[in-house]
Amino acid sequence: MIGAAAEDVTRRKYLQSGFELERANYRVPGLGEIDLIMRAGQKLYFIECKSGQTSADAAALLSNHQRDRMHQTALHFLEATGRDMNCDMRFDAAFVDRQGSVSVIPGALN
Repeated sequence: MIGAAAEDVTRRKYLQSGFELERANYRVPGLGEIDLIMRAGQKLYFIECKSGQTSADAAALLSNHQRDRMHQTALHFLEATGRDMNCDMRFDAAFVDRQGSVSVIPGALN
């Protein structure tokens, strides 16, 4: 399963759990991209999706540098949308294996 398909299956998993899609593929040139931004009530969830042969393979693709860029991009999103920088938020990682099974690690990138 590749990038866009992994993001799609992850988005569906969150939607089925009652989340609402706030934004997909939020990009800031020169800064970074957030694959999915979901919302449940007032809480925002910034989600990085990785795919691999197994969930462990996908998890191995995640770096601290990428986490830092994700945080900076999230701050840009908050500012651009007029939200409080101290709003309730969480940074999740979603790992998708080749069968399309999604493993979400809540707060993995906090």
